[in-house]
Amino acid sequence: MRISLDDSDTALPGSHDKADTPPGIPSEIKCKYLPEEMDELFDIWTSFVKLGIALSTILSTNYKAKATKPTRAQLERGESEVRACAFPVPESITRSRLIASHCHQFRLWFESVVATAEFRLFFPSIPGSQP
Repeated sequence: MRISLDDSDTALPGSHDKADTPPGIPSEIKCKYLPEEMDELFDIWTSFVKLGIALSTILSTNYKAKATKPTRAQLERGESEVRACAFPVPESITRSRLIASHCHQFRLWFESVVATAEFRLFFPSIPGSQP
């Protein structure tokens, strides 16, 4: 089930939303259980959220009941929104397996979303396909 972004009024997370220590967690517990790379993980997570929003826009544009076919401009706009979500690999990837695994997971999902966007861009009228 997808939730329409029109039904959501939550603001995107930003740098003001990340805290050095989450409220109510003593520093010794934080050091024991939370990774040191919380800033990098937050950046990766926000990139996941932005990419999810871009994918949602593409899916809602292309797969509506009784929808008209999207224009080439709409398809190109969707692809550019996806490409804007590209995440630069942080320098910490060389020192942290945790960050490396999250970056690789993001890149895998990013490439699959790009393939979805480009598929619709270059093959918008496949016989028997949805709009």
